Formats: sequence, structure tokens, C-alpha cells
Amino acid sequence: MVRRWRKLKKYFEARKEKLLTLLKRKRCDGAVFLATSRTYDPNIRYFTGMRLEPHYTFVCLLVTKDSYKLYFSRGEEAGPLYVDEVRVVSKKDEFKSELKKEIKSWKRVAINYNSFLLSHSNLLGRKRKVDIGRDLLKLRSRKDELEVKSLKKVCYYTDLTARELLSSFTEFGKENELASFLFDRASKLGAQLAFSPIVATGKRSSQVHPVPSYTTSPLRRVTLVDFGLRMDGYCSDLTLTIFDRKPQESELSMIEVLDGLVQEIEEGIIEGLSCGKLFLRFKEILMRLNQKPQHALGHGIGLEVHELPSLSESSRERIQINSTFTLEPGMYLKDFGLRVENCYLLGNRKLLRLTKNGGIYVL
Repeated sequence: MVRRWRKLKKYFEARKEKLLTLLKRKRCDGAVFLATSRTYDPNIRYFTGMRLEPHYTFVCLLVTKDSYKLYFSRGEEAGPLYVDEVRVVSKKDEFKSELKKEIKSWKRVAINYNSFLLSHSNLLGRKRKVDIGRDLLKLRSRKDELEVKSLKKVCYYTDLTARELLSSFTEFGKENELASFLFDRASKLGAQLAFSPIVATGKRSSQVHPVPSYTTSPLRRVTLVDFGLRMDGYCSDLTLTIFDRKPQESELSMIEVLDGLVQEIEEGIIEGLSCGKLFLRFKEILMRLNQKPQHALGHGIGLEVHELPSLSESSRERIQINSTFTLEPGMYLKDFGLRVENCYLLGNRKLLRLTKNGGIYVL
């Protein structure tokens, strides 16, 4: 156990150094990260190793160049921690007093606005608050070996779930039955669903991101299933389009086009490629088919389902070595829609599919 802790410590030390470099560049005296029952900040897990999941009661990470302190409420499962000091606080007033002392001499406080509530902001008084949320997303966009291992694990079990879904598909009569299968399967794996899965059948599949209503409508000719798992804090995202009978000729033509489109996009991804230009390539292909893109081509994946890089028209990011992201091209007509989605890693030598079962299936 001690040997494993020492082995993993180097990853967290490297992450800490990146954070301290960021704080120095932003001229901040320190950073405050908060997670409560109402907010979730994945950066706490990223920098400390704490088994932080959404809806924790209370966790706070306090970072300066000289200290790395973690506060959390009683009853939380912390796991192995890579911090200088751990404090368990039983009362909110106790923490307020501690925080006031810690930041007394600070002038500029780095925070992640994405997970900061107004009540949290009040804890910091009149200190100058500097949002580093997007900087943290950029920092986390290139995964280290430990993260890649976790992502490969969750993607493996996502593929396994997809295969089981396909083998059992004829047993599902309605949308809500298929959705229940996904919830049950995640629970049996000791995981959670990374987001509310989308199960859309018939005309509902033509909607870009239909509300996951899980109606009792019977499954029709084509069904779109978009789901992901969360394991050890890391997420996956996969989409299948399933025909329960032989597609019509026009549908077969669309399937062939989408398969070719995915292959063309995959072959064009290299280190340093502009995400905006990649999206424009996707757009040009669809325009030749009298189609328009209805959503981004993909997104980063990691501790959150949607991270950087963003594969959209307005994106300024570039795909880097050890970037993990999804590709989810889709084509939508009036009566049905097709979409495929898999998770990818750009390795040192080539693009790797982390999931392999996102696709179009004819049963």
C-alpha cells in the first residue's frame, strides 16, 4: 500500500506544480476550491486524489505555495490523499473561522466560478476573486498516465455495457425499460451513469439532444441511445443508433455516408490540429450532402463529461498529445436521426479509440 502511494504521489506532485505555476502567473496568493451538496468541483479530486463524487456534504481545498490543506466534514470517505494537511470540521462556523485566518493576508484569491455559489463568495469577504476555471480545464485537457489508465478502465466497462445492451435489445419493449437497464447495469458495476442517458426512438431520434423522458412509448424502427459511465471519478460517453429491422435503401445510404465520414475524420486527426478547422472539415462534408451540422463534432472527456478541447466551429483549442475527447457526428432527417459517438486518445504515435462499440447497428 505504501509503495503504491509513493508511486502515485509523483503524479499529484506534478499536478500541484502546474497549479502553483498558474497561481503565480495570475498573481494570486492562493486558491480556494469548494464542493458541497449543491456543487461539484472535480479539481479537488484531480489535485488531491480524494474520492470526490457529486453531492458531497462539504469539502474545501486550500492551496498556497507553502501549504496544501484539505478540509472536509465528518463521515466523508476520503481515500488516499496527497496533501500536506487534512482537517475534519464538524461545524460550518468552525470552518469559517479557520478560513478567515488562512486568507487574512491574501489580496487575490483564485477560484473556479463554475462551482462557486454566492454564499461561497461571501466566505471570502472583499478579497479580489480571480476565476481560473477555464485555465484549469486547459491544464486538465492533457492527461497523465494515471488518468489515461482510469479512462481506459471506464471505457472498457462502457463497451461491455453496450454489448450487453445490444444482446438484450429485443427484450426491451419501451424507452423506459432500456433506460432502466442502463441504470441497473451501472449500479452492478459499482459505477454511476455519468449523465442522464438519452433513449430516443422513432421520430424522437431526429432531435439533436432529446429530453431523456424515458416514455413508455414502444421502441420503433430506429432507436438512439446516448449514455456514459463514471468510475473512479472519470467519465465516458458513447452513442449507438440501433435498427431493429432492415433499413430502407435511403437509410442504408445514410449509414454508409456516416461510416465513411467517421473514418475520414479519424484519419485527419494529428497533433496540433485546430479543433475549429476539424469542425469545418466535418461541416464541408455534410454540406456536400445537403446537410448542416446540428451540434459540435465532439468534446473533451475526463473528470467531467464535457471538458476541453471543444470540437466546435468557434473553438480555438488544438488537439494535443494525450488529449482525450469524443467524436459524435450525426445526421438528422424529419423522421429519424443517426449519430455515432466514441471516446478517443491521441497517443504519441496514433489516434486510439478508447471505446469501440459506439456505432450503427442493424439487428
